[in-house]
Amino acid sequence: MPKFIRQRQGLSALTLETAAAGLGLAVWSAAVAMGTFAGLDPTRPADAQSQTQAAPATPLGTGNLSATAYQPIPAGTAFDTIVQDPTDSARSTLEGAAVDSVNAELVKAGYRVDQNASLVMLVGTDLVRGTSKEATIEEFRGDGETGFTYEHNVFSSTKRSLLKKPAPDTTPNTFRISLSVYDRKTGLYLWRGSIDRGTSDLTPDKAADRMIPPLVAAIGKSVNKQIAIGHN
Repeated sequence: MPKFIRQRQGLSALTLETAAAGLGLAVWSAAVAMGTFAGLDPTRPADAQSQTQAAPATPLGTGNLSATAYQPIPAGTAFDTIVQDPTDSARSTLEGAAVDSVNAELVKAGYRVDQNASLVMLVGTDLVRGTSKEATIEEFRGDGETGFTYEHNVFSSTKRSLLKKPAPDTTPNTFRISLSVYDRKTGLYLWRGSIDRGTSDLTPDKAADRMIPPLVAAIGKSVNKQIAIGHN
């Protein structure tokens, strides 16, 4: 075979090897780029990365504080504190106790409580209890034009109770305290804030003692953070 033909064939093989190596490098580079774009490290095991990216569980006894300031509120400001909904008798006792606690905390924080103040502070509480699930009902349906529907619960004559008990209620109670400050003359809001019990299992009265101080401390500020409330 002529020498120049062998040289061309050798050059072609070398060119193919170089092209293949370049293609492999390009594919690997693309994988690295995609992994980096997705927040993954291609050099680390997948299980290690999944453990790193898993969001930590919220600790028990942690509440959530959120507040938004629209205008500054100077230190020593006087507030006329009133319940948010005086017509709701179901919440009157809880909100009345909350107002008393808020008034005491306002004084501790250097504010004043005055019924004739130009700024009004609305104090609201919300307690949403978990919805209980009713016992399961068995249902039978017939076929054809004369189909029927029959529902029943099985009753135990020995235990004198339903064999199908209500499903356990896994929905936690939500307890929230909110404060809103507005100008009595203009009706414009200067600040709003709220705090909820979060993962705490304290009763509303005990939780309120832990929730009101950080909420009052946030007056005039914009915050969004978790607060340690405590638990049983």
